Amino acid sequence: MTEFKIFFWKCTDSLFSAVKISLCENHIFMLSPSNCKKKNFVESFANLVYIDISMSTDESLLKKIDNVLQLLDSLLIPGSINSISAASVKKNKNKTTTVGKCHEKKCLNNNNLHHRKDEVIDLKAERPIGHSTHNLLVKEKGKNACYLITHSQKVKCNLNVLRTKIKAKELRLANSDVVQQILGFNKGCITALSLLNVSNNTDNNKLQWVLDRSLLDQKQLSICAGCLDPLDHSQHHVVDIAPNKLLELTNQCGFQPIFVDF
Repeated sequence: MTEFKIFFWKCTDSLFSAVKISLCENHIFMLSPSNCKKKNFVESFANLVYIDISMSTDESLLKKIDNVLQLLDSLLIPGSINSISAASVKKNKNKTTTVGKCHEKKCLNNNNLHHRKDEVIDLKAERPIGHSTHNLLVKEKGKNACYLITHSQKVKCNLNVLRTKIKAKELRLANSDVVQQILGFNKGCITALSLLNVSNNTDNNKLQWVLDRSLLDQKQLSICAGCLDPLDHSQHHVVDIAPNKLLELTNQCGFQPIFVDF
């Protein structure tokens, strides 16, 4: 079995680089093959340089990247130092991050809505500065019903108070498995734009959207459309969208919001 040396480090500028292998989430992976029988195959992907995987809309390309990562996993020697790196690759490899948001990105692009790198950054802030909304995906106890709660950043949502307003039972934060099932991904920010993925991943009758009525008074909303770690504010890519346009796009995916005064 061919042995590889894999070096990886944190990417600080949100770009993902592929030299002779591929890329994955918020790390850069660089391959150094030694007498590798698969060398030509790996080098055939050398054109995948500087691709921001969270922003890409090319589903065929993203699947190709996932296939390369699987190849690298299979070539690493179990039990060696390299297998530790392989474990890191496997941990960070997330197909839903690459493929699960494609429908959202295409929808935004088709409507001439383009992301921009968030430049107003405070790494110590609890919530990202300059964003218009805060979002929670919750599940109703004892039922399959889920709610995406979108409210102003200024609001501290009390789930016990909210459940009485929407006539729901006890609400609990959804775990990553539920997020994966409903939204098609489980890494990164959950926002109102995530609803654009739902019709492409699951039956949307399991999910209802609860929207802060006060957000309609704003001329424009700044919403995260792509990141891999919502707690790392340096990763956010923001889309500026008018409330009416947001309602139009989500309505196309079958969502009529439940308006709530927080």
